[in-house]
Amino acid sequence: MKLVKTLKQALVINSLFVALLPMLGVGFVSYKLFERDFLEDVGSENMALAKILAREASDYLSLFREQVTAIARTDRCSDTAVSPGYSVAGKPDVLCLARRDGTSPLFDKMGERFGLAHFAGDNELFGKGRPAPHHWSDVFVSVTTGLPAVSLAVSVDDDRSVVGSVGLQRLDSMVMRVTKDQRYAYIVDRQGRLVSHPDATLVRKRYDGSNLSVIKNGLMGKYGTYRYTFQGTDRIASITVIPETGWLLAVAQPVEQAFAPLRKVKVAFAVGLGATVLLALISALWSLKHLLRPLDTLGRNAQLITAGDYGLKTQTSGFEELDLLADRFILMAEAVDQREEELKHRNEELTMTEEELRQQMDESMRGHDELCKAHLALQTVVDASPVAISCLGLDGTVVLWNPAAEKTFGWQAAEVLGKLSPLILPEKQDESPQVLQEVLRDGVVVDREIQRVRKSGETIDLRLSGTALRGGDGVPYGILALYDDITERKRAEEEILILNAELEQRVAARTVQLEAANRELESFCYAVSHDLRAPLRHIDGFSHALIEDCGALLPAEGRDDLERVRRATARMAQLIDDLLELSRMSRGEIQLETVDLSGMVREILGELANGYPDRSVEAVIAEGVQANADPRLIRVVMDNLLGNAWKYTSHHQFARIEFGTEKRNGVTVYYVRDDGAGFDMAYAEKLFGPFQRLHSVDEFEGTGVGLATVQRIIHRHGGSVWGEGALGAGATFSFTLPGFGIA
Repeated sequence: MKLVKTLKQALVINSLFVALLPMLGVGFVSYKLFERDFLEDVGSENMALAKILAREASDYLSLFREQVTAIARTDRCSDTAVSPGYSVAGKPDVLCLARRDGTSPLFDKMGERFGLAHFAGDNELFGKGRPAPHHWSDVFVSVTTGLPAVSLAVSVDDDRSVVGSVGLQRLDSMVMRVTKDQRYAYIVDRQGRLVSHPDATLVRKRYDGSNLSVIKNGLMGKYGTYRYTFQGTDRIASITVIPETGWLLAVAQPVEQAFAPLRKVKVAFAVGLGATVLLALISALWSLKHLLRPLDTLGRNAQLITAGDYGLKTQTSGFEELDLLADRFILMAEAVDQREEELKHRNEELTMTEEELRQQMDESMRGHDELCKAHLALQTVVDASPVAISCLGLDGTVVLWNPAAEKTFGWQAAEVLGKLSPLILPEKQDESPQVLQEVLRDGVVVDREIQRVRKSGETIDLRLSGTALRGGDGVPYGILALYDDITERKRAEEEILILNAELEQRVAARTVQLEAANRELESFCYAVSHDLRAPLRHIDGFSHALIEDCGALLPAEGRDDLERVRRATARMAQLIDDLLELSRMSRGEIQLETVDLSGMVREILGELANGYPDRSVEAVIAEGVQANADPRLIRVVMDNLLGNAWKYTSHHQFARIEFGTEKRNGVTVYYVRDDGAGFDMAYAEKLFGPFQRLHSVDEFEGTGVGLATVQRIIHRHGGSVWGEGALGAGATFSFTLPGFGIA
């Protein structure tokens, strides 16, 4: 059977093929190239993050190794054990001295005995020949902390080694730091067992992942990006090595989440394809309308001749072939008119009757066809609808039951058609007549939440929308009901309510814990301050007394050493004050007020100028700058920023310090700018870390706590702070107070 029956259909189909085939080819190739590039970008990003974490983990473990090595190289190693009082920055759980035969008594820092079970049978530590300079153990659960730990043995000589163990909590914090938006990191040891993972249960079980393709390739030294399946989910991960221990670190995420942007590309391609089809169809129809108009005219003329009208007029189409055909058609019509004029007059009444009957039959056939098409379209829509649809007669019997209703309620159409609806719950038998009467009375019911029963006996929640079916005379003959299954939504709402209640309880408990921790921290800070200040006062006092009483007896080098001791105690006292100030910045409530920052800056720079009358500093202060902030805390911020600007311009004969504001993306940014020593932007990330300094104490004095205090205060206000500069070209420190700035 021929599918294309008309010239119009053939031209439309050809136009669509011409428009679609190039787009489909180009779109498919472009999508595949984009998918390949996107996969490479995901792998590169994950690998970069994995290498950063691996380097950080290796640095942490290397620092521990260097500290244990330093102990092994000192003369404090006795024949039995390292002094329990000897500590290192890594805070190892166990630090001990062992003989190669393992027979010497071992002690940890609390004096308890400790065995070398984690190194047992390890030829690199206890075998024959000279031992390796250092050796890492397998990961184990520490008897001291109950948490995963690792031990390190550093040889002292051919017979003895210093053994230290340290917990791996720091690695957990590194892993958790990148756990976001379903992306996470994990670490495995040289056997493929988990060392650190966001799921602590897997770590405690010492999960062996050596059978996973990504870990298997990593253990063979093939570092890169791989796809694999874990816990039923397709994932993509980039894996690399931690150089210090030979462990592996991987950054992974679900493939579905990683490839989410590709779905948008697919949607865009589908939209573009649809738009192209629509434009091609419109273009084809428009072109065909003009191209086939002469043929339509010929068709109408033929109908006129059939009806007995031979008075045709010549119409120009713009196409020579069609104009010639039209002219000959008119000549033919005139000839026929001349031959049949007499016959036409004789059969005029018969022709008129026949024409009227033909028109009536055509009208009837068109009406019947349209009715069949409408019924078929309606039946198709009902059958294809994902919503359960049912029609009920006025007596409550079912007259329509679509496939979605079969799926929703479990009854097949043959089981319910012509019968009363089986959906009503036994305890709600009165509800159905009430709903039926309400629909007949009001004409419609919208989004009524009800409960009905499935064939299995299960009760489900539904959203009912119904409307009355009326005939041409307006009299109702039934109702149309649409059922939307909302059972899962109801269950989800109940689960959300339960989860919200649990979350509120957890927040309340965590708040109580945090308040207690803050109180303990405050007590600890003041205790440390008191305990540290007393020895400092004694050192400074005795040094001062020694200079005054015995200064003449001491050589110049000795007096200089005493002065250096006094300066060191002064710096230590200042450091204690700065630490206490930093601690206080994290406590107490913020009292917001409108603060005149311009006046405050002017006052601070005036005090600095009075203290250093020999300095020549140009102060440029923007007028009318205000902020809504805590006056006490913002004063600390400005003291530190302006004090730093004053300090780092001290080597200039003529200096300039500027304070003002500017708008960035609609946000008010406050800044303090100077033309002093500046700093290398490569180390900008260290600016706000406690005790981090980019200049030596001999060049510029300070404790390295000031900018950490500034950052703490700005963050408490909900803002951000950053620094920009260049060596020898000055520095600019900027901060924001979101929602507080008054320009």
